[in-house]
Amino acid sequence: MSPSIKIMRPLNLALLMISMSGLILLGNSIDEIEPEKIQHHFWISVLLLFTICSVTAGGYVINDFYDQETDKINKPEKCYVGINISNKSALIQYFLLVLINLFLSSWLVWITEKIWLLWIVAMGNVLLFIYSKYLKKSFLLGNFIVANLTALPYFLVAYIFDFFHEDVKIILVLFTLANSSILLNFIREIAKDWEDAPGDRQIGADTFVIRKGVFHTKNLLIEMLRLSVICHLVLVIIWSRFIDLQLLIKVLWPFGLVIAMHAPIIKGLKNNIWSARNVSDRLKILMLAGVFWVFYLYFYHSS
Repeated sequence: MSPSIKIMRPLNLALLMISMSGLILLGNSIDEIEPEKIQHHFWISVLLLFTICSVTAGGYVINDFYDQETDKINKPEKCYVGINISNKSALIQYFLLVLINLFLSSWLVWITEKIWLLWIVAMGNVLLFIYSKYLKKSFLLGNFIVANLTALPYFLVAYIFDFFHEDVKIILVLFTLANSSILLNFIREIAKDWEDAPGDRQIGADTFVIRKGVFHTKNLLIEMLRLSVICHLVLVIIWSRFIDLQLLIKVLWPFGLVIAMHAPIIKGLKNNIWSARNVSDRLKILMLAGVFWVFYLYFYHSS
């Protein structure tokens, strides 16, 4: 695989497309769209998926461009910009991806008359650039911004397909996905900063682990994981206000596994047996479980 393809992290993009596709399928099945609109919705879905993925891919490229110095120390085997491809080639890829997502979002605006889509996509590009160049190595602010950006695709899906005006169940799914994504990604960003501390320290970064040390970083991760458990339980309580207990169990049992999977991560951190990489990898599994939970809901609703 060529370095330029590796930069775009195809697995991450595939998971993003899968999660968005699941939300689109679920929303349209709940909405019970008319047969004559199915093809129209399909092409809107394709354009939206490629728009978001090109924004995300552009973010990966510009992030790797500005991370060259730290990547040479933290993960030299994954350092491509400046080694396998030139800085100029990386920037060309980035600007091409930006032009592609602006073109696709303009096309979507023309089809759907959702004028805010173009501005949201443009702002996403700007925030990812600012994050990569200025905020990634800041004290928690960069972590907070990128965590919130992970929920943006779900809201764009809801905005394009008017899910905000549909059945309360799809709004609950959207709200649950967004909150879970923000929480888990924020925790994972802190763990990644811990993992990248050697290189970040060399460039004078001001991440939490560098300012406060590993001990306090582990404690923060433990407290954030506990907060995540509480927030996920609150989400379950919110669901229980709208559906009966029997349906709640059928719909949210996979979500219960996600909550239970927090325990070994907390235990591993408390007992000092897990590294930052261990925590990051387990959090990936938690986020992956959330992706397939949407498809479970779709197949459950369709059956």
